[in-house]
Amino acid sequence: MFKQLLQKNRDMIHGAFVINEEGNKVLFRYTMQLENINFNEFEGAINSLGLLLSEYYQQIINFSKL
Repeated sequence: MFKQLLQKNRDMIHGAFVINEEGNKVLFRYTMQLENINFNEFEGAINSLGLLLSEYYQQIINFSKL
């Protein structure tokens, strides 16, 4: 699972899958500067997350059951 998430990170332009300090949760991190953000950038971030979830939802669910 970890290897697959890291490989997917390589393919992403923005954002990344990360694991919390305890190693029991997968998070998606997308860093944006709030001072200059516009709606198109925010919408792009949400769309990117939606696409990633549609591709990797089963792996993320399986990881959550470990």
